[in-house]
Amino acid sequence: MLSQFLHDRRGNIAMMFGLLSIPLIAATGAAVDYSRAYDQRMIVQDALDAAALAANRLIGSATVAQIQAEAEAFFRANVAGRLDLDLDFVTVVDGGTVTLTTNLAVPTNFLGLIGINDINFALKSRSVAGAATYEVVLVLDNSTSMAGSKISTLRTAATNLVTTLFDLNVSNPRPDPIRIGLVPFAASVNIGVTSTSPPSWMDTTGISPRSAINFTTDAIELAALQQQFPNATSYSVPTNAFGTFTNRFALWNTLRSVSYGGCVEARPYPYDVNDTEPTTTVPATLFVPMFAPDEPGTAGYPSSGYVNSWLSDTGGVCNATVPFYTTTSTYTYPNPCVGLSGRNLRNCQRDNPNAGQTVTQITPTEVPLTPLQLQERVCKYQNVTVGSSYRGLGQGPNLNCTTTPVRALTTNESDVLGWINGMQANGYTNIEEGVMWGWRLLSPTVPFTEGRAYDDPENRKILIIMTDGANTYNTNGSPNRSFYSAFGYVKANFLGTTSNNESTVVARMNARTLEACANIAGQTNIIVYTIAFQIPSNQLSAKQIMADCASDSNKAFDAANNADLLEAFRLIGQDIATLRLAE
Repeated sequence: MLSQFLHDRRGNIAMMFGLLSIPLIAATGAAVDYSRAYDQRMIVQDALDAAALAANRLIGSATVAQIQAEAEAFFRANVAGRLDLDLDFVTVVDGGTVTLTTNLAVPTNFLGLIGINDINFALKSRSVAGAATYEVVLVLDNSTSMAGSKISTLRTAATNLVTTLFDLNVSNPRPDPIRIGLVPFAASVNIGVTSTSPPSWMDTTGISPRSAINFTTDAIELAALQQQFPNATSYSVPTNAFGTFTNRFALWNTLRSVSYGGCVEARPYPYDVNDTEPTTTVPATLFVPMFAPDEPGTAGYPSSGYVNSWLSDTGGVCNATVPFYTTTSTYTYPNPCVGLSGRNLRNCQRDNPNAGQTVTQITPTEVPLTPLQLQERVCKYQNVTVGSSYRGLGQGPNLNCTTTPVRALTTNESDVLGWINGMQANGYTNIEEGVMWGWRLLSPTVPFTEGRAYDDPENRKILIIMTDGANTYNTNGSPNRSFYSAFGYVKANFLGTTSNNESTVVARMNARTLEACANIAGQTNIIVYTIAFQIPSNQLSAKQIMADCASDSNKAFDAANNADLLEAFRLIGQDIATLRLAE
């Protein structure tokens, strides 16, 4: 019928059909053109969205050109084989925002009959850093094995990460969107307090069960003397034979020419592996300042087996008179005069004036001080000047307090970068104390209170732990069983062993470290990243600890060299950058 209509020459039929055919064809094809155009629009919009998200992850860790190249790659990959034309777009990087814009002109097949040659769309996609807030604490190994290129690479890697995180949050609409803290650790952690104005969460009155360990007093030694010699009739401990202990801050403040280094001992178990708030009602929860006792011997010349002699054992206000006890006994003199009489009796009594008499004898016995007593004397610290050789970190009262102080969570980027740049490699390795002080910096409760509440749904708490080796504890054959460190002396059984076998002690440290990590995972919403950095093959336990401490396997990094360390920090920065699509 249509064929007949087209060939019909009668009247105005041909003219009428000619007038109506164009709009009829355009109307029929419009649906086809628009359907195809909107399909192309959807492909392009999806590709722009994917490219914007991918590119945003590189902000702060790549150049603008690299970010633009990433957007280009993602866009091309998503439109490959799906788009009917080549399309250009513009990528703008501004702070934490990536914006992609393009104009899509889809050629028409039918609408051109009525002068519509293209269907045009102005398309845009913008990705910005997520609106969540972020709290990030870097727990970084500053032990001696990190010296040289390792510590310098660590400074660079940490600096890059901090810069990335601050850059990513430039456009974050939340107030104070990023806070960063730092915990340099070695054998202990320096919390940056002073002995003249310590905070209330430290033991300022000597009530912690750890406080008086390693120090004795006149009263304690008098009781010990009575227990050692229960049958004596009297006892004497001269005033200041040992002295009077009040608290460790008082000891620090009586020394001259040396100041408290700022390090603390680990709390008694289980408080060393949890974040229980310190309070005077539970003295064991308070933090005790480290104070390495003067060990027996003349300053610089320790007695056999000891390692840290930095004062005279008889100095200060110590009394030179040693303790003594007395015993009382009776004695009856023989009487050879029995049975004599007259002159013989008189002569015998003259020659034996005490014959037959019973007398009371009082015998004093001095008790020389043992090496342990010499070590524990408090009187030797009173108003003495510590020699210049013992004012540092390698020997003296600050032994094994080797790191720069922690930096609490802050929004000040330059401040954090300055603290990172100040890190130095010196000392042994105590991963547990690093982990625990990292946790305490993130915690909303004392000792540090800068952290937001755990139940803030829009806040992310992140812990990054890096070490280059296993836990270490320098044991020895002295009665102390070890050097003094954050767990005190091994003899005190703080780790559940008094063995001076280093492997035994380290095994206990490893178990405590894993327990600390398990508590973080079980009690908080903290996300934990770990980096095992150039850990030797004979220290695989350290790698396993790092793997077990991470929140999941994707957050545990094994950096075999300096380049790997830089890459690990870069990848962590990208992973932290939680994003949301803004438009």
